[in-house]
Amino acid sequence: MSLVFACLVIAVLGASGGLIKSVLSGGFERWSYDSTTKIWKPGWIGHLITGAVAALVVWAIYGPFAGQTLTTRASFPVTLVQAGGSLLVGVGGAEILRMLADRKADAITKARLNESLRQQLKDD
Repeated sequence: MSLVFACLVIAVLGASGGLIKSVLSGGFERWSYDSTTKIWKPGWIGHLITGAVAALVVWAIYGPFAGQTLTTRASFPVTLVQAGGSLLVGVGGAEILRMLADRKADAITKARLNESLRQQLKDD
């Protein structure tokens, strides 16, 4: 079995798991975006994509081809486990950076609120 075909099989199985997740969590909801709250809900398509990517990452890290080299002409090899780990770190890293940015924004908002309250109390 070629590496590309194996990846395709794993992705389809993961996507199937995502569809099952959609059924179990209330059915096939369409994606939606609320412009007031700026919240995007990916619906069943999000479950499908998440299932496929998650299955590929876990398979790349723990599967039988984990040590398979993806690059043949490079001076250093990039293995499937390194690619899967990089994708996993990218997803997790993005969440960590978002959390840090939210924390900083909350601190700025808190400081502005405190200053506004101090001004309000001085004026009274």
